[in-house]
Amino acid sequence: MATLTIHPALIEYGLPMLLAGLLLGCLLTWLFMRRRRQRLEWQAHELENRLKDQEALQRERELAFEAANHRLTSAFSELANQSLQSNSENFLRMAEQNLSAHQERAKRELGDREQAVENLVKPIREALKQSQQQISE
Repeated sequence: MATLTIHPALIEYGLPMLLAGLLLGCLLTWLFMRRRRQRLEWQAHELENRLKDQEALQRERELAFEAANHRLTSAFSELANQSLQSNSENFLRMAEQNLSAHQERAKRELGDREQAVENLVKPIREALKQSQQQISE
C-alpha cells in the first residue's frame, strides 16, 4: 500500500495560504453581499416612496372623481328639475288651450242647440198664443 505523505513546506505555507484565501473569500463575499443588501434596501426604499406617491395620487383621483360625480349628479338633478318644470308648464299651457277650445266649442254648440230649441218652440208658442187669444175673444 502506498502511503500518503505531506510535504512539510505544504503544511507550513499551504495551510496558512488556504486559510488566508478562505478568509479573503469570506471578506469579499461579505463586502459584495453588504453592497448588494444596501442596493436592495435603497431599491425597496425607492419602491416604498413610489408606492406612497401612487397611493396619494390615487386618493387625489378618488376625491376628484367623487367631486366630479357630485357635480354631475347635481347638474343632472338640476337639469332634470328644469326639464320637468318646463314640461309641466308646457303641459298646463296646452291643457288650458285645449280646455279653452273645448269650452268655446261647447258654448257654440250650446248656442246652436238653444237656437234649435227656440226654433222648435217658437211655432208652438205662437200657436198657443193664438189659441189663447181665440179663447179670450
